[in-house]
Amino acid sequence: MVIASFVAWCACVLAGAADAQTQAPPRFEVLSRDAIAAVAGLNVYTIRDNRLSSCFTLFVLDRPEVQLPDQSIQLPPELMRKMEVAETLRDAGARRDQQIEALRRKIDPAWSVEYQTERTRIEDEYGRVVRSVIPGMYPPEQIAPGYRTTGSDVVNETARRTIAEAEAAVAAAERARIDQQLERVYNRLTETPRLAVSAPTPCSVPPQPAVR
Repeated sequence: MVIASFVAWCACVLAGAADAQTQAPPRFEVLSRDAIAAVAGLNVYTIRDNRLSSCFTLFVLDRPEVQLPDQSIQLPPELMRKMEVAETLRDAGARRDQQIEALRRKIDPAWSVEYQTERTRIEDEYGRVVRSVIPGMYPPEQIAPGYRTTGSDVVNETARRTIAEAEAAVAAAERARIDQQLERVYNRLTETPRLAVSAPTPCSVPPQPAVR
C-alpha cells in the first residue's frame, strides 16, 4: 500500500512538471508591430526576451518590389531599318523558293526551255527586290559599255549576309537590354539593408488593473 502511494505521488509530480514545462511562455514574444508611414515598407517590432527580461526594437525594411525585364524591345531607328530590309529580303526569298518549287512540279527542268525562261524570270524578280533595298547594287546586265553589273551570285550572298547581320544586331541589342534590366534589379535588391536592431532596453511594465 505504501509503495502504491509513493508511485502515485511520483506520477503526480512528473505530470505537474510536464504541465509546467508545456505552459511556460516562449522566450521571445512580439509585443507590438508598427509601420512608419514616412518610409515605405518600414515596420518596427518590439520583441521581449523573457529569459533576459529585456526588450529589443527590430526595424525591418521590406525590399522594394522589382519588375522582371520587359519582354518588349525598343530598337533604335537604324536597327529598325535593318530589320525592315531583312524582312523584305526574307519574304522575297521565300516567294522565290515557292515559285521555283511550283515550277519544278509543273515542268521538267532537264528537258524544257520553258523551264529555263521561267526560272530566269523568277530570279530576275527576286534580284530587283534585293537591288531596291540594298544600296550599291548594279543591274544584272550592262545597260551601256563601261557600266558595272551585279551577278546573281553576288545578289544572293549579299541578301544572305544582310539578313544574318540584322538578326545578329537584334540579338545583341536584346542581350544588352536584359543585362541592363538585371543589373538595375540587382542594385535595387542590394542597395537597402533589410534589418536593424536596437540595443536591449528594460521592458515597460504594463499597467495593472486597479484593485477595488
